[in-house]
Amino acid sequence: MYNGIGLTTPRGSGTNGYVVRNISALRSYQSPQDRQAAWEAAPPKHREPDEAILEHERKRKVEVKCLELQLELEEKGLDEADIEEQVSALRTKLLAALPQPSTKKPTDTHAMAAAKKIELSKMARALGTRADYQEGEAFDREKQEELRLKRAAEREERERATTALIPATICGGKTPRSLIGRLPHVRLLSTTQWTSPTSPSTKYVNPSYTFAASAEQSKVPKAPLLPVYACPEFVLSHGKGSYVWDTEGRKYLDFTAGIAVNALGHADEGVLKVINEQAAKIIHASNVYHNEWAPQLASLLVATTQREGGLGFASGHQSTSPPGGLQVFFSNSGTEANEGALKIARKVGKERWSLKHNKAWNAPDAECTKTKIVCFENAFHGRSMGALSVTTNPKYQAPFAPLLPGVTVGELNDAQALDTLVTEDTCAVIVEPVQGEGGIHPALTEWLIQLRKKCNEVGAVLIFDEIQCGLYRTGTLWAHSSLPVEAHPDMLTMAKPLANGYPIGAILLRDSVGTTMTPGTHGTTFGGSPLACAIGYHVLSRLSDPVMVSQIQSISAYLIQRLQLLTEWFPQHLEPTVRGRGLILGLGFKDPEAPAKVMALARERGVFVLTAGKNAVRLVPSLNIGKGEVDLAVDVLESSLAVL
Repeated sequence: MYNGIGLTTPRGSGTNGYVVRNISALRSYQSPQDRQAAWEAAPPKHREPDEAILEHERKRKVEVKCLELQLELEEKGLDEADIEEQVSALRTKLLAALPQPSTKKPTDTHAMAAAKKIELSKMARALGTRADYQEGEAFDREKQEELRLKRAAEREERERATTALIPATICGGKTPRSLIGRLPHVRLLSTTQWTSPTSPSTKYVNPSYTFAASAEQSKVPKAPLLPVYACPEFVLSHGKGSYVWDTEGRKYLDFTAGIAVNALGHADEGVLKVINEQAAKIIHASNVYHNEWAPQLASLLVATTQREGGLGFASGHQSTSPPGGLQVFFSNSGTEANEGALKIARKVGKERWSLKHNKAWNAPDAECTKTKIVCFENAFHGRSMGALSVTTNPKYQAPFAPLLPGVTVGELNDAQALDTLVTEDTCAVIVEPVQGEGGIHPALTEWLIQLRKKCNEVGAVLIFDEIQCGLYRTGTLWAHSSLPVEAHPDMLTMAKPLANGYPIGAILLRDSVGTTMTPGTHGTTFGGSPLACAIGYHVLSRLSDPVMVSQIQSISAYLIQRLQLLTEWFPQHLEPTVRGRGLILGLGFKDPEAPAKVMALARERGVFVLTAGKNAVRLVPSLNIGKGEVDLAVDVLESSLAVL
């Protein structure tokens, strides 16, 4: 019996299960050597709670309530059988919903031990403690020496891999070790254990989450928002790194990076620090005045392009001081950047027509015809009227016709059509070196060289839209950085990852094109704000670090390796080749309806992916993802394909 209430204790009446000695009055002397020996024999450990005692305590409270009911019914004079029936029913109900202890008194030693265990577990996860960590191993000298030697071996292997991947021209003469030392924010990846699986994963055959089938069943609050987005029925609340959580506590691996935007992941501490510091100084003052950060970001874009290649500069070019030959215009988005690029090209076209015909393009008798624009099938350049006019998707264009006149559509990589496609009346050609929204289709190097040559012949401005494929998404600064200069554009547009999610866009253009623009010919209210440019400077500084570039190239190679296995394991669903390069990749499907189904299946298993074009699943994760995120994403894709 325990306090007269029908249960016996596991370790005797009235004890808490621990044997406690009172040695406060007299303590035996231990020398330092004895204490050291005791620690080596049995390092200090957290006392584990006795689950039997905790269970007993909860059951005891149930019996207390049953006794109270029994006494109350006896006072009412009910029959013994009725009393027993009601008390049994209450006991069954309470035991079925046996509560966890919510409050702890100083004497509840086992409950306190259980709470301490949970607290230590949370702390271990927060600090990134290894899953195989054993309590007390910090005092095990042999174990620590073994771990030290293992870390040293991994570090040497990592440095050998980094040396092989970073060209000396990029390192600027510094060794990988010196680069690592000055960049604590870079997480290097060890390639020593990167082995591919031998069969598809089936760990995620069953879905992890279920969602509301319709808006009527959804918990998403109704709001007066224009219904132009078809969103799944949940609300994202926060993110960290490559993961996001919804308001119901579900966790997802974001393998879309906000559609190729969050290059450094969600809630990056460095980005947050810049936002807080700059917002406390000045956020916006308009382009009526100079600000501190727009010139710095522009100079960094130009210098990095000159060093790593692009816009006529071969990789490894020695920058001038200050950087020259290129100019920058800041906007608020990729669409705005494309609109600005088309607008600049139109003005350049008219001035080149004037020079050729020795007549002002706006003279009363002038008939300037150099206003036509060339774009390509499966392209996506934005949804405003000018950008939409060169986005050749009938689904996007048809409801808003008529669009910008004088637009001619060609086929990507069709060299034979260039002579009739690009003519003397062409003022601009706009193309994505790697088409993103259109299905992950790279432009061939030889074709780009021929396109560049044709633009030179007719005096057309060549624009590369690198909004999705630029800024290290392909493993180099620009998708065209590693190409011969004969394949380089006159202008390029950028946006998505430049400020890691804060709205910004930019046009980077050669001086030969930029000189046509004078005060008042173009402008923006918010573009190039101090806050946007401060964040952009921070993000580009980190992305352009050689160690970061090495990491992107390494993790990209591993991701492609794993995706290629999918094409071998699921030939009934997939095309034989993985599309794209770097971390802008696509899986082509034989059934055009399959990508949307796979996207939904992956989401139910806690991974976000995108569709692209007519028949592709698109993968554009954060640029700092690790091997663990790659393995999780591909495991989920394998399981999704298995149940497709």
